[in-house]
Amino acid sequence: MELSMTMSIGAGMTAGQAYAALAFGSAAYIAISSGLLSDAVDLMGDALSQVGTGVAYVYHFLQASVFEIARYVRDVLEEIATHLRKTWQEIKRFPKFYLPEDFWPEVYDFKVDYLQRNPWAFLLNYNGPGATRNPNHPTNVNRAWVKTNFQRPIPPWNTQLDEFPYASSWQGGQPFAEGRYVNAGQNHQEGLALNTFYRKRLRYGGGRPFLVVPIPSLVAIAHLFD
Repeated sequence: MELSMTMSIGAGMTAGQAYAALAFGSAAYIAISSGLLSDAVDLMGDALSQVGTGVAYVYHFLQASVFEIARYVRDVLEEIATHLRKTWQEIKRFPKFYLPEDFWPEVYDFKVDYLQRNPWAFLLNYNGPGATRNPNHPTNVNRAWVKTNFQRPIPPWNTQLDEFPYASSWQGGQPFAEGRYVNAGQNHQEGLALNTFYRKRLRYGGGRPFLVVPIPSLVAIAHLFD
């Protein structure tokens, strides 16, 4: 999979603003192209579940070309559909966990590197809640396996061991998962976003499938916010 667009955020445009605009633009495009309001609502829910202050960025979104942003998102999703051998109609119905490079570049690089080698991992299934109360929960078993196989005695400074596929998914742990040390702050923030996604979008439904959607740095749309 090639997610190699070379882009950077424009002056005065934060990652949160870019991300909210991206997701709202995606929702608008789906609504217009398919005529299904429910699809638009779902995609806006994806955005707001990960950007709690997304509504504050609507002003920036309104300044943008909705179609340019949305087509950019759709290009990424169509690449994923090709790798999973699914149609656009099938892909757009899955809840989507966006993985923006501008938020977590080290986390993004790790996941994209894995996905390029294992494109089946774009589509994962949530283990379900309960890991904090049950040491034998699949999420804890998966995480322990990654630590056993990838943890270093002395980790690099200011890093945490990240894993993919997520320990909180059916596909995590043995034998497919890999671990890599990434920036501790980025790993923590992605974990918070993922937990919020499980709560708000999957409603803690064990076994529910979801897509991991890498979003390269948003340079392609930066000029819209000049």
